[in-house]
Amino acid sequence: PNAGPEAATMQAEGARLERLRQSELRVMAKNHNISAAMLQSFIDDGTEVADARVAIMAELAKRDTDVMPSGRGAMVTKDNQAEMRSAIAEALLHRAAPGANSIAGENQYAHMSMIDIGRTVLAQNGVSVGGMTPNQISAAVLQSTSDLPAVFADVANNELARGYAQRQRSFQSIARRTNMNNFKVKQLTRMSDAPSLLAKAENGEYQIGQLEDSKESIALSTKGRIIRISREMLINDDLDSLSRLPMMMGAQGALTENRAVYGLLGNNPKMGEDNKALFHADHKNLLTGAAELDVALLGLLRKALRTQKSKAAKGEEGYALNTPLGAIVVPAALETEAQKIISSIVASKVADVNPFSNLQVIAEAELDSFSESAVYGVGDPALVGGLIYGYLEGEEGVYIDSAIDFKSDALDLKVRHDFAASVEDYRGLVKHTRA
Repeated sequence: PNAGPEAATMQAEGARLERLRQSELRVMAKNHNISAAMLQSFIDDGTEVADARVAIMAELAKRDTDVMPSGRGAMVTKDNQAEMRSAIAEALLHRAAPGANSIAGENQYAHMSMIDIGRTVLAQNGVSVGGMTPNQISAAVLQSTSDLPAVFADVANNELARGYAQRQRSFQSIARRTNMNNFKVKQLTRMSDAPSLLAKAENGEYQIGQLEDSKESIALSTKGRIIRISREMLINDDLDSLSRLPMMMGAQGALTENRAVYGLLGNNPKMGEDNKALFHADHKNLLTGAAELDVALLGLLRKALRTQKSKAAKGEEGYALNTPLGAIVVPAALETEAQKIISSIVASKVADVNPFSNLQVIAEAELDSFSESAVYGVGDPALVGGLIYGYLEGEEGVYIDSAIDFKSDALDLKVRHDFAASVEDYRGLVKHTRA
């Protein structure tokens, strides 16, 4: 049997884990103001998150030593501020999700409530906590001069990144990524074919050829929400506000990206090239009929992509792009049927051979609200234009910014997500819809 689907599954899982590693590294680097060079070394060297955290804490401890007055360097000990923050974050993450976050060695905060942790931190910072009520402890903790708001933000950011990375974003294999430097509308200029070479008569002149361009566009959209960590949450030892909720919002960020990309297939937007719908008879990428999802239909989708014509130079005709069918995208209603088609079967005769056993199948429930029977064929984005997406440069995924709210003495964690999706060319996409 063909091992293609299993290999693809293993490859997808490896890619998901790598995205999770890099996302967590970027979060830690941003929260602790780690240099871009140090972050890049972690990414390039394959440094595990736990090892990177140790290296970052050592770097922060070195900074503490460097800014101390002369003669006081020896005061930096195991209990310095950086290591304390790391230990508290490790303890809270372990309490929130012990299966995903282990504790390395001894940790005095491992079994403390958030109020107990706050009391300990305040005492270590020289605050007299004798006789302070839980309400007073929580009020003192949620001050900009306390270490804990930054720790809470670290914990929330870690869980946000974990939730984001665990949600599959299958469009990444069928869409091209572009860099977005700012929030301005970015023009996706695609030049036409080069003019054909024409014969030159004896003593004659070379004829002038003219290119044509076609401009589509893409722009970032910002979405977000605020999570408020109140005194009541600390008193109630409500860890969900720091873990479960950010994790769910991270997952929501990934789902938002899926909705933006696959919504383009369902909404069938107009193309800037000719002001006609993405899937249109004139584009020769819209097939209709009563055909069921089977090998014959996949053959029609493949033929439509193979024979799609390029954008020609002015006054000329395009050539066949010969783009192979790289994947099909189906609504959840057709997932089982699609999997049956690509299942590897040892054929006893030539007529039973399945030519699509290695075809990638993507099932997306977002498409069911548009049609439960439409099937979309996608060409390799490295060979032909189609779906395109992008993030604000240096800020892939979802992020948390934190600030103390003056009016309520609460910690506000603002979840922010900048993402863009568009279609750069109709020639890499084909659709079949039942009449």
